Amino acid sequence: MPGVTSIRLWTTNDKSPGTTFAGSTNILNVPPSSWSSDGTFRYRDFWIEGVGASVATADELINLRYQETSNTVDTISMTVLGVERVEWLGINNSFNNDPYLDDADTNWRTAFTTFGGNVRVFPDARWDGTQVGDLRDEVFLQVTLSTLPPVPLRVYLREFDVDDPSADSDAVDNESWDFDNRYLHAGLTAGSFWLDFTTAEFQRSTHFGVGLIPGDNYRIVAHADLDFLDQLENDDRDFTANFDKQRIVDPNITQPTATAADMEIRAAGDYVSPTLTVWRLMNTELDTMPSLGDGNTVFGNIVGVVGIGTAVTRVSVDKLLGDDGQDLNDAPTEFGRFEAGTITVGQATPGGTAVTINNIIGNGNYFVELRPTGTPASIAGLGFTAEDHDYYTTPETMLGTVTEITPVAAGYALTLNITSPAPPWNDMVGGRIAVGGGTWVEVVAANDVASTVTVALLSIPFTIHDDDVDALLPYSTTSLHPLYQAAYQDAYIEPVLI
Repeated sequence: MPGVTSIRLWTTNDKSPGTTFAGSTNILNVPPSSWSSDGTFRYRDFWIEGVGASVATADELINLRYQETSNTVDTISMTVLGVERVEWLGINNSFNNDPYLDDADTNWRTAFTTFGGNVRVFPDARWDGTQVGDLRDEVFLQVTLSTLPPVPLRVYLREFDVDDPSADSDAVDNESWDFDNRYLHAGLTAGSFWLDFTTAEFQRSTHFGVGLIPGDNYRIVAHADLDFLDQLENDDRDFTANFDKQRIVDPNITQPTATAADMEIRAAGDYVSPTLTVWRLMNTELDTMPSLGDGNTVFGNIVGVVGIGTAVTRVSVDKLLGDDGQDLNDAPTEFGRFEAGTITVGQATPGGTAVTINNIIGNGNYFVELRPTGTPASIAGLGFTAEDHDYYTTPETMLGTVTEITPVAAGYALTLNITSPAPPWNDMVGGRIAVGGGTWVEVVAANDVASTVTVALLSIPFTIHDDDVDALLPYSTTSLHPLYQAAYQDAYIEPVLI
């Protein structure tokens, strides 16, 4: 057996002492009295044990030289096929949102390095730039053989729930149970899933679904011997040290004489995967909340509209509506603090009423989105007061309501329904008008035929309120039964940078 490193040759099937041959040249029997003969050939049984994995196909040779007469040499080659590694590959579900699962589990202890390490998976759905995508609760389980198999090969896989690396024993890891993952998986049974290798491939992978419960742990054993795989165990109740509870053991190597290390599957660093632990992301939303009653309402003036007065989709305002949260000005877009809130346009005036629009879409920094384009809102019906250009001495005044607001090149044309007195149209240019109880703005043009006046800008008062019901907070628990009152306590949140 020239250069043998991966096999042993035995003359008995129980590996009795003194019955092994290894390396270089071994004279088996001279003369071969223990060999059988059929009249043409001499033969006997040998048992070959693989003790290491081949690094190339058919790299192990056995030369049999028959020296009685012809010095004939017969050579056979073989491959000791082994598993080189079992590993986890992410599918964009690492902490950094990429395929590279990290080993930053703060619960993993330095003493555990012999078990191939620990990697984290985050199965949460993620924001893809426009919406929340699907759960990322699958990883790849990849098995690499030591070399190409000389014949097609099936490698069986079995899942084990090893002890959680943290010190928690109840909430995360129930030490009294053999299996305490909260996500039941078909892979617990030996032979329930496998990988088939052709003679042209030494590496294959399969999808592996993980649960969503943080603290679930997975180790996978890969082996071609299904019967052996079915006998393996990992039971927290068998060992005391957390260190030993990471091991996948062969129960045929019995305690109490055998230690946990003695019982562990041979070449565990090759045939057993690192521990995969489910972690979860805690998603938080930054909301600003001043004292109750403060900040829920903003007062100001409307200075522009999109659409016309009877079909407005957006109004521009002179007050900052944005806060620290996302709104319609931001990317990604959110609806802002006044989403589903209420805006009241104008004030009650002689002959006119305020206009209230509920369930608004949201806000940007200096605008309010009222309605989608196909379902606009109306702010017509606001009262007005107008004075001619002599308003600083002896003004003539007219009253009524605004029935339409139309954007024009010079600003906005206001269509007036005049109730009293007769309009001094000839003197209105250079005069002023106040709409909805707002401040005066200058009239730059007038049209008695269309019954309109044109202003360069708008100044219509508004009040906007978010969707909070002020009267609900603070919530009083005095009417609750004392048993339930105890459930309501002050909560304090301490932010911690990690």
